[in-house]
Amino acid sequence: RHNRLKMAVVRTGGRHAVTHYSVDEVLGPASLVTCTLETGRTHQIRVHMAHTGHPLVGDKVYGSGFQSSARKLSEGGKKALEKLSRQALHACKLGFVHPKSGARMNFESALPDDIKALIQQLKQ
Repeated sequence: RHNRLKMAVVRTGGRHAVTHYSVDEVLGPASLVTCTLETGRTHQIRVHMAHTGHPLVGDKVYGSGFQSSARKLSEGGKKALEKLSRQALHACKLGFVHPKSGARMNFESALPDDIKALIQQLKQ
């Protein structure tokens, strides 16, 4: 069955999308990464991270590459992963130019508790 919502990285014919990323910390089978986007395509981070070998933990559409690695987690890591009911994706910084005023808008948000707990378990 073809999933019309699933995006892919293609060499030609696709829409331009640029994601810069750095691996901040390797946590066993997972990595903590920072992404900076030049474009804002649908599922951009999810698609690009899966393509580069860093699928999002908890991503049921693009994250299948992590599922085999999840078997290598400690029992605590497996329990923390089970408690995660979403993708381990968080925008700690978000900025844009307001469409009406032209003012630069910047927002910051701390990591949520479920992702913090998962990171703590992965570090053990």
